[in-house]
Parts: sequence; structure tokens; C-alpha cells
Amino acid sequence: MSFVFLSIGANYSHSFHAIDESVSSAIAVSTHLFETVPLAAPVFLLSSFILLAGAAISGMDGRARAVCGILREAGNVQIPAKKLYRLILLVFSVIILTSIFIGSPEAVIKHVSIISSILFAVIGFALIYIDNRLPRQHRGSRIWLTVMAIGSGVFLLVALLEEATILTFGVPLMERLAIVLLILFVFVRSDLASAYRRGVATRTDLLWLVLIFGALSIYGTFRGFNIEGVFLNFRDLGPIIAGLIGGPLAGAAAGAIGGIYRYSLGGWTALPCAVATIVAGILGGVVGRRWLPLTPLRLVMLGVAAEALHILVILPLLTIGTPFQEILEVIRATLLPMSVVTAAGLILYLAVENQYKKEIDMKDLVSWIRKEIDPELEEDTDDR
Repeated sequence: MSFVFLSIGANYSHSFHAIDESVSSAIAVSTHLFETVPLAAPVFLLSSFILLAGAAISGMDGRARAVCGILREAGNVQIPAKKLYRLILLVFSVIILTSIFIGSPEAVIKHVSIISSILFAVIGFALIYIDNRLPRQHRGSRIWLTVMAIGSGVFLLVALLEEATILTFGVPLMERLAIVLLILFVFVRSDLASAYRRGVATRTDLLWLVLIFGALSIYGTFRGFNIEGVFLNFRDLGPIIAGLIGGPLAGAAAGAIGGIYRYSLGGWTALPCAVATIVAGILGGVVGRRWLPLTPLRLVMLGVAAEALHILVILPLLTIGTPFQEILEVIRATLLPMSVVTAAGLILYLAVENQYKKEIDMKDLVSWIRKEIDPELEEDTDDR
């Protein structure tokens, strides 16, 4: 109804001169019908504004309450509910104001819709998996299963087809994360990771940590995509993980390695990208020290925040004088896929780390049980 009122009011405001031939016949007829109504255009425009404002306010309120509940329950966020609710409303307001500032609110709506579609698809497949793990008498019917599978698949397909940057750049970047996963798998089982896990790391360990994840940052740039001087990449991932493990100093040092390499490649985004990589490492170190325990939700927020700070704040500040349209194109092309890939890489790190901890805990439990049941058997086994 809001868009109908907007269309009628906007068209009527120009009807005193001539009706645009490109306007649909329905709107044109409506225009003629309301020509005799006094102040028709202002009334309709005001009505549409009220309806849109009401929809925005109610939508923000409902979603803020839902996100607040998720963060407090699933994310283990300890911020008071009222304060967290207000912070989320502030974030929503910033998103709306940003969309107005960049002059392309439809792009923001599109990206939010795409992210929502992906989340709906993931939740749908997760429900199918959970349903399959239930006792047979409690499982959904075949019709339910079919509807969930088709619906989730359609959501995911529409999101991927609608957002070209995900298919063009995001998916290849995810493929490159397979190498990152291998590196993380080896790292968490190393003596270096064990030293940090036990809190006995030395300066030599710090140096190796910086070198490993600095090299990973370089790899994130090297295996990225150069789009007219703009590198679509996962360069910030290495410094963030270094910061999570070794603190802000380790994150900043690893970021400096990746940032210097990026700066050497040149381009009008070289300086902000180099600085942003260092800032990402520091941010990872702060989060790793102050926002424990780490959860998938917190790491997603960290990844998105790091890329938003990089692309929405540092890039515009350090490219003053660059045409705003060029900056806007970079934001549109890189923010979503880079945020997704960085968040995915952080979740992979957490998954590998947690899996290894479970293996260690299981070995300790088995060893303890064996000692309790038969201490002599444990001693004989140690001797052998």
C-alpha cells in the first residue's frame, strides 16, 4: 500500500503538466481519478510516509527483540536486555541512514534480503538434519520433508542467482578457504598452538605465530581477485586469527606483514587496505582477550565488523578526493562476499580448535578411566 500511494502521489504531482507515457495504465487512470481531489498528492505522499514509517518502526522493534533474545541466549551475551535492545535499534538505524547516504536504499534492501534468504536456507537444512536424528515416531512426514527441502533449496538458489558477486567471487574464495582449513588443521595440532593453549608461549612462539598468519594474510591477497585495482580477498582472516590466539600485538604484526604486501601491489585502495589489515588484527586481539568464550555467533559478528570497518570506514577516510561513485562501487562489490568469507574462515578455525579439544578431553577421560579400573594395566602400558 505504501508503494501504491507513493506511485500515485508522485505521478499526480506531475499530472498538471503531462502524464508520462511510460507510467503504467493503472497508475495513469488513478491519477485522473484523483485530479479532482484537493491536495491529493500531499495526502497520498503523507499517507505513504506514515505507512512506511510504521512498518519500519514495527519491523525494527520485532527484529531487535528477536536478535536480542538470540544474542543473550545462544550467543551468551551478558549485556543487559534493555541496553542490548537499544544498541540493536541503533545498528538498524545506522543501516537505514547509510542506505539513504549512499543514495541506493534498494541495494541495501536487496543485500539484506539475500542474507536473510541464505539464513533461511541454512536453518531449513539444519531442521531437516535434526528431524532425521529424531526417533522415527517424532519425525515429520514426507510431505513436510519435501516442502522443507524444496523451500530451502529455492531460498538458497534465488539468493545465489540474485547476488552475482557471491557466485562470481564469493564461491571461488570459499574454495580457497579449503587451503586455509588445511593450514588451521595442522596448526591447532602443533606444539606452537599447544603452548598458547597452556599459556606458556615464548617470544619465539610469538614470532612463529606472526610469521605463519602473516603468510596466511599474504596468501589471502595472492589468491584474491584484482578488479580494476581493487583486491577482493580474505587478507584480514590471518591477522584476526593471530590476534585471537596471541593478542593485539600478534594480530597487528601479522596484519603488518599482510598489509605491506598489499601496499606493494599498488592501486588507489592500497593504503586503506594495508591499514585495515593491521586494524583487523588488533580487533581480533581485543576480542580474543575481552569477549570470551568464543562462539560461532561472536566470530561471525567479529568477521562482519572487521570488514565493515575496513570497507565502510577506513576506505572512505583514506581515499579522500576519490570520486564517491568509485568508492560506492567498491563497497557494493566487496562488502558482502568478503564479510561472508572472513566469517566462514573464523568459524572454520573455531570448529577445528573445538574438535581438537574434544579429542584431547576424550583421551584424558579414557586415560583416567583406565587408571581407575586397573592401575597396574596403565603402568604396564606406560612401560611398553
